[in-house]
Amino acid sequence: MLSLPRAIEANKFLVRSANNGISAVISPKGKIIKKSI
Repeated sequence: MLSLPRAIEANKFLVRSANNGISAVISPKGKIIKKSI
């Protein structure tokens, strides 16, 4: 998941949403807080 390094790089929470795939909330430290398939 390319979103994980982006969250760390920007030092911000990142919300990734997708119609056909994995949606997730990623912390600034790179930890996946919530994941939905």
